[in-house]
Amino acid sequence: MDFVDKWPHLGHIISATPDDKADIMSKRNTLCQHINNVLCFFASRDPITKLKPMKAYCNSFYGSFLWDLANASIRDVCIVWRKGLRRIWNLPVICFHYSERYVAAYGRAQLSLCNIYYERS
Repeated sequence: MDFVDKWPHLGHIISATPDDKADIMSKRNTLCQHINNVLCFFASRDPITKLKPMKAYCNSFYGSFLWDLANASIRDVCIVWRKGLRRIWNLPVICFHYSERYVAAYGRAQLSLCNIYYERS
């Protein structure tokens, strides 16, 4: 029998440590892949058209309700989500803070996850 530190099971990463960092980082990497796929496939479309597939394909966080919301790795997922929105709208970094409330309807689950994390930290 082999002993490992991490093992994928039903879409989650089960680790030997009690924190959820491995699973959260796995979902973060998957989110990056999905955002890049949407942006590449719909590169010639306008931002409103890009938001619909991003909502459909990049807003799936199956099992995120199992995460410890005090884990600092959730911040990385939130950063990737906001960077993806900025890339869709071609916004500079400084501009995004003011426009977040206007695009929040397209990613309610993700933004609520981020808001819970920031309220607890």
